[in-house]
Amino acid sequence: MIFFFPFLLAAAGAIAGNFTFSALLHTDRKGGSLVLLLLIILALIAAVVPNVEQQFYNIGMSFTNIQMLVQGSYFIFAFSTVGAWKILVPSPRRWFLIILILISFAQPLLWCIVVIGWAINGFAP
Repeated sequence: MIFFFPFLLAAAGAIAGNFTFSALLHTDRKGGSLVLLLLIILALIAAVVPNVEQQFYNIGMSFTNIQMLVQGSYFIFAFSTVGAWKILVPSPRRWFLIILILISFAQPLLWCIVVIGWAINGFAP
């Protein structure tokens, strides 16, 4: 797996979310709380997906399907998180969305730390 690929997908999702919700927020804001709730639920589900790859394999999904699901979740996560961030602009509660970022990128960050450790100490137990 290319280590920077999840970050590129998240950047693309963040840019798409920024353009989408910038346009939507300048129009009518009816139903904003429902949209916010749906975005937070979607971001939470998308943040958990990269951390349950083994469980997907255990239920019979192929590695290709698991990787496509995980990579797609990074885009969806960034899109929905940016949307929730833009809706919560006047509220300081939006800073709690950063916790979801740590959950979503836990696996790529752990892999980076492992590879750096292997580069420094060598590949040995």
